[in-house]
Amino acid sequence: MVVENIAIGVIGCGYWGPNHIRNFLGLSKMGAVVATAADRDPERRKHVREFYPTVHLVEEGEDVIRDPNIDAVVIATPVASHYPLAKAALQQGKHVLVEKPFVSDITHAEELVSLAREQQRVLMVGHTFEYAAAVNRIRHLIEDGELGDILYVRSLRVNLGILQSDVSVLWDLAAHDLSILMYVLQRQPTAVSAVGSAHYTMGLADVTSVNIEFGPKLMAHIVCSWLDPRKVREMTIVGARKMLVYDDVSANEKLRIYDKGVDGPRHYDSFGEFQYSYRYGDIVTPFLEEYEPLREECAHFLECIKTGKTPRSSGLVGLSVVRTLTAAEQSLRLGGARVPIEVSERSPSIAAASAHGVESEAPTARLDLDREAQYRRNRVLIVGADQHLLGLVTRALDAFEPGFEVVTARTPEEALRWMEVDMPEIVILDADMVATPATGEAQWLEEMVDTSVFLLGAEALSQLPAATVLAKPLLLPSLLSAMREVRR
Repeated sequence: MVVENIAIGVIGCGYWGPNHIRNFLGLSKMGAVVATAADRDPERRKHVREFYPTVHLVEEGEDVIRDPNIDAVVIATPVASHYPLAKAALQQGKHVLVEKPFVSDITHAEELVSLAREQQRVLMVGHTFEYAAAVNRIRHLIEDGELGDILYVRSLRVNLGILQSDVSVLWDLAAHDLSILMYVLQRQPTAVSAVGSAHYTMGLADVTSVNIEFGPKLMAHIVCSWLDPRKVREMTIVGARKMLVYDDVSANEKLRIYDKGVDGPRHYDSFGEFQYSYRYGDIVTPFLEEYEPLREECAHFLECIKTGKTPRSSGLVGLSVVRTLTAAEQSLRLGGARVPIEVSERSPSIAAASAHGVESEAPTARLDLDREAQYRRNRVLIVGADQHLLGLVTRALDAFEPGFEVVTARTPEEALRWMEVDMPEIVILDADMVATPATGEAQWLEEMVDTSVFLLGAEALSQLPAATVLAKPLLLPSLLSAMREVRR
């Protein structure tokens, strides 16, 4: 039987690109031919040439895209370049495999999905864990009802590095957990809340804690960090019947199934008869036929090109992940506010084509104007306050009007960066930080247009255009009284 060749071009030969080259070269029986690879770094081109001498090396990814002999393109570059490269490749009639994260903008993801559909080309996202043996066993166990109804999920994905300069740890690490959860649960997130901190690159969180709702009764909690001394990849899935622990770092026991749970009495006549019982049964480690997930992913990409099959990790799946990460980033900026993931009329329909079994319009993190106005109205930015003052102000705000979303900034620069994205209704300053400023030092406050600025603990600053400033020290009761005046 003659197998039709599929010429592959790989753009990006840094960390992950050479692994794609190796795996596609090993899939020659499926017709894969790695014709060209591109990277702007001459040292990386030299590295690939030494290991894979049959691959033609070029400097620019555009040369790969314009090559009429290339059938499919693999994009393994920094996320900022994913959208323009993928768009250009689809417009040239190429099939496209994009490494995660797919893109960093919802509208770009939607555009690529629509373009792939128009061009009748395969668009696939490199959510590699969806092709891992352990993850597929988890999906089957849940489908078969082995665990019972899923109650909650806890995931820990931490290690030391590698810090990124273009995306936060959410996009780098949490993208894996999201794709795994959507795949094994066969559900879409409905809301998300996230908190985190940036210790090394301002504005890019390196530690995050994310709560994801999959409907009213199922919640997943994901912790990601680039600042942990150990590499941990552990997910716990708690079902009503059994519980499961997935440890991807373990060499021999990636899955453990615990026959443990909580049972309540079926019948009782009084409160004294009502008692919970705890079940402690066997621990089973199922056998897994291990293989390299990336090789399975590459083989699946080739299969989809040949048959027209929708990829397991299609562009639509990547779009769902991007929506959820976007909502998480929004929640992060809002100090952990719960952000619903809503349906957008512009979104491409997932329908039955999605391998995740989603048959309805895909959700998006876009907020309508009324809700956005409500978020802004209840948003308070506190700048420069120590923990004691922060606690006092937060409790006073809650007593004044419950529902305030409080976010903090340690420095004026950090406050300005925050306000470039979301202008708060009210800014409260620990004015000891700016007690007697020179004109230049106060200039940053002039950026706070269309908001109200209050000072705690020092004399007022000089004139600030388009801002309301209280020109005397304020105790908390005075602060709340002044806020009521602003609210009128």
